[in-house]
Amino acid sequence: MLTAMPMELAPVRRRMQSVQPFPALGARAVSGRLAGVDVVATTVGVGTRRAAEITERVLQTVSVPLVVVVGIAGATAPHLKVADVVVPESAIHGPGGTTHTSTTSVAALDRKGTIHTHDELIIDAEEVRVLHRRGIVAMDMETGSIAAVCERHGVEWTAFRAVSDTIDAPPDKDIMTMLKSDGTPNVGAAVRFIARKPHRIPHLISLGRNSAKACNAAAAAAERALKNLNNP
Repeated sequence: MLTAMPMELAPVRRRMQSVQPFPALGARAVSGRLAGVDVVATTVGVGTRRAAEITERVLQTVSVPLVVVVGIAGATAPHLKVADVVVPESAIHGPGGTTHTSTTSVAALDRKGTIHTHDELIIDAEEVRVLHRRGIVAMDMETGSIAAVCERHGVEWTAFRAVSDTIDAPPDKDIMTMLKSDGTPNVGAAVRFIARKPHRIPHLISLGRNSAKACNAAAAAAERALKNLNNP
C-alpha cells in the first residue's frame, strides 16, 4: 500500500494489525495485516519522479501481486464533494503522456473515470473544466506515475483517492510550497505564507480539516475493498 504523505499513511496504519517496522523500505515503512490481508505500507513522497523511484524500489524489494494507492486528490468533477472516494478505471501519467488501466478485481465495481497525474497544481477553472470534459474526475501527483511502474513490472494496481478540495473551493496556488518532497510539512514556508497572506489562515485550516477527513475516507475505502476481497 502506497501513500504520498505521512498524513495519508497514518489512517492506514491505524487500521492495520500486527504492525512491525519494515526497514528495508525506510523508516516509515511497516508490515502487518489489513482486513485479513498481509500488507506492506509506506510513503513515496510528493510528485511523479519521487513516486516512480520509490515504487521501483518497493517492487524490487517486495514481491507483491497488487499495489494499492491510498490518499487524497483534487476534484475535477462538479458532483464530487470532500471525502468522496474515487476509484479510477485508469490513470494518466501526465509527464509521460501515457494512460494506464487498472485490471485488478479489487473494487472493480467501484471503478469509474480517470485520474490525471501531474506535478503541476492545476487550479485554473477553465483548465479544470477541460480535464473534466476529457473524462477526468480527479487530479493528483502520484497515481499515474505509480501505475506506469506497476505496468512495467507486470503488477496489478488500484487506487483509492478521496477528495480533499473541490472545484468550487480549490487550494491556494502556493500550497505546494508548504510541503517537502517527502510529504512532510515545510514549516518555514508555512510561516512565510501566513505572514504574507494572513487572510488565508481560515483557508489553510479548512484545507487541513478536509485533507484529514479525506485521508480517513480513502483508508476506510481501501480497508473495505480488501475485506470484500476476502469475503466475496
